[in-house]
Amino acid sequence: MRHPDQLSGGRKEHPIVIVTAGDAGYALPMTVALHSALTALDQTRAVKVFVIGHEIDPGHQARATAALRGAHPHVEVGWLRADQSSFSGLPTSHWHSPAMYLRLLIPSLLPAEFERVLYIDGDVVVSRDLSPLWSLGMNGHPVMAVENFSDPTLDAAIPGLVSALGLDGAAPYFNSGVMLIDVPLWRELSIVERTLEVLGRHPDKISFGDQDALNAAIAGDWGALDPSYNVQLHTVADFGHRRWSPRERRRQQRALLSAPTILHYTGPRKPWQVRYRGRKAGGFLAAAARSGWFGGLGQAWGFGLGAGQMAFRAAAAMAATLPVGT
Repeated sequence: MRHPDQLSGGRKEHPIVIVTAGDAGYALPMTVALHSALTALDQTRAVKVFVIGHEIDPGHQARATAALRGAHPHVEVGWLRADQSSFSGLPTSHWHSPAMYLRLLIPSLLPAEFERVLYIDGDVVVSRDLSPLWSLGMNGHPVMAVENFSDPTLDAAIPGLVSALGLDGAAPYFNSGVMLIDVPLWRELSIVERTLEVLGRHPDKISFGDQDALNAAIAGDWGALDPSYNVQLHTVADFGHRRWSPRERRRQQRALLSAPTILHYTGPRKPWQVRYRGRKAGGFLAAAARSGWFGGLGQAWGFGLGAGQMAFRAAAAMAATLPVGT
């Protein structure tokens, strides 16, 4: 397969394709994630953005589209409507809703002309150009991702599935919040179908929804990205705990936090929620203010401290749950 950026003679043609997915509660965060990716991206590149959405208010769609079009001179924005009712009955948790399964629809909903996709979760903030990530060779892997910081192997993350399916427990386990996907290969290997089969047959052995099932289906056949492409904030203290001494681990963690490409706000609390007390809250608030979602009010609040910051976060929390006009 020819590299997606190249024609004969080396001239760039094909756009970078970025996809996210979520329901109405993620309209604001998805806008922030995509806006941050677009503003950091090489401004000479063509880029297409797709949002796989479930029951997102049309007014929020219009607001998000306007914000994203203002973030990059060569962006095209598309909305792909999805019905997550087909995922009813699949494993969820108190902080994982059925919307997490929407990304499994990428191969079926995305126009067939796109062979490579960069998927990002709606709870990330991008601070560096993603063009180098997009241009990586995939070496025959269906997906490239970052290892899960807390449980980096299958036996640590999904021991029940390892036993039930006879998987190699030492195989690496990835975090699915950032994935570079070879879409034709996903289709060829029936990855979505195999993932759904795991979910349907072994729901009692699933803790992290499609992430667990994807890892079981792919069974270690994925390419490792530099960890700066998915700095998992909730578990960053676990990064490298099986690999390095405590001193070296702390050094590596400081390096990740000081120069991330993508901050991923993992965990049950999110930075647009008033009670969030996790790392890098200011990074999300600044990105939200720059996104244009709140207009000039966001610029005034987003970079403030104390009461102003809390007021902005309260507004963000409300905006993430209420329809336009409420």
